[in-house]
Amino acid sequence: MGLGLTSLWWMLGVAPALAWTPSEVGVGVGVATDLGDPASGDHTRFKPGPSLAVPVRWSLTEESGDVLLRLRATGRAELAMGHDQLTWDVGVAGSRVRVSDDEHLAVLTHGGMLVG
Repeated sequence: MGLGLTSLWWMLGVAPALAWTPSEVGVGVGVATDLGDPASGDHTRFKPGPSLAVPVRWSLTEESGDVLLRLRATGRAELAMGHDQLTWDVGVAGSRVRVSDDEHLAVLTHGGMLVG
């Protein structure tokens, strides 16, 4: 009933003061790693890397302090460095030859946002 009544007050222009306030902010740290798969075999070698998460929760509150709505969001970023195998075809004397490189630097990154 409180949310419906507040919405009605808002539409009529007589709403009490509402405010979005960050009620909780956190920081999470961890380690990210690449899980191997049969298709990559021994060609993909990533080392563990840093992982950072920042969760925030906002509350929509009335002047009286009553919470009407809560919104949570978490931003996340991960990084891992290592080596991967690249392959490509090269035309030689009318035929195609498969060439590969195993010793280049590869960077695996991941970023995301979860809102609920």
